[in-house]
Amino acid sequence: MDAGYSETLVLPIYEGIPLLKAWQAVPLGGQVLHRHLESELLETAVVHSDDSVEAKPLSSLGGSLNEKILEDIKVRCCFVTDLTRAKRIQTARLQESGLGTAASTELPAPPPSVEYPLDGGNILHIDGKIRENTCEILFEQDNEERSVATLLLEAILQCPVDVRKTLAENIVIMGGTAMLPGFKHRLLAELYDLIEKPKYKEDLAVKTFKVHEPPSKENYTAWLGGAIFGTLDILSLRSISRETYRETGVIPDWSSLASSGEVSKEEKLGLKR
Repeated sequence: MDAGYSETLVLPIYEGIPLLKAWQAVPLGGQVLHRHLESELLETAVVHSDDSVEAKPLSSLGGSLNEKILEDIKVRCCFVTDLTRAKRIQTARLQESGLGTAASTELPAPPPSVEYPLDGGNILHIDGKIRENTCEILFEQDNEERSVATLLLEAILQCPVDVRKTLAENIVIMGGTAMLPGFKHRLLAELYDLIEKPKYKEDLAVKTFKVHEPPSKENYTAWLGGAIFGTLDILSLRSISRETYRETGVIPDWSSLASSGEVSKEEKLGLKR
C-alpha cells in the first residue's frame, strides 16, 4: 500500500510478480486531508495576536492557508483516532441528528486543543475535534463503499485463493500519509472489523493480517525501492533505450515492455497512434 499525497493505491506482489489485475486505487491522501483541514479551520478556528485582546476568526485574515502550513499542521497536530472511539463519535452524532438508535451514546470528550504560531505574531487556536476528525475521511466509505481499508481487501479478493493468506500476512505500507500517528493501528482494526461483514466473510478466506515495517521511513521507501531496483540485472528488461524513446516519444507502461527490454513493433505502432 502506498498512501501518498494525491491518492492511495494497493498493488499485490507475489514472489516478485505484480498482480496487475488486482490493482486498486482511491483518491484519498494528503491532498484531501489538506482541503478538509483547511475547510474546518476557516470555518471554526480563531486567531490570537499580540496587538489584540479579542480572538478573531481565521477567515477574517483573508486568503487561504498555503500547502506548506497545512502540511505542517497536519504532521504536528493531527492524528488518527482508534476505531472504537471513532464508532462512538459517529453513533453520538447520528443520535444528535435524530438518525441514531434509541440507546443514548455520550459523545467522548475531545482531545486537548493546541496553539499553532503563524506569521505576524498570530497564534492559531486549533480545536481538539479538528485534530481528531481531519483524518477520518480516509476511513469513511464513499458512495461506492470504498475507503483506504477496503482497498486492501478488494485487492486481495482479486487474487487467486491460494495466495490470499500469504498476501494478507505480508503487508507493507509506505507513503507520507501512512506516517500519521495511529494510521497503521487504525488500518488493522478496520480490516479485522470489515472481514466480519457478509461482503468479505464468506469470500475472502483470510483471518489474520500482518504489517511489516519497511527498511526506511515510509516517505522514503518508494525511493529506496527504486534505487535498489536500479542496481539489479532485471533493469535491462524493464527499460527502453534512448533511441526507442526518441522514435516513439512515449514511455510505455513497464508491464508492457517486451522481454528484450525494447518496445515491440506492434506496441510502437500503437503508441504512435
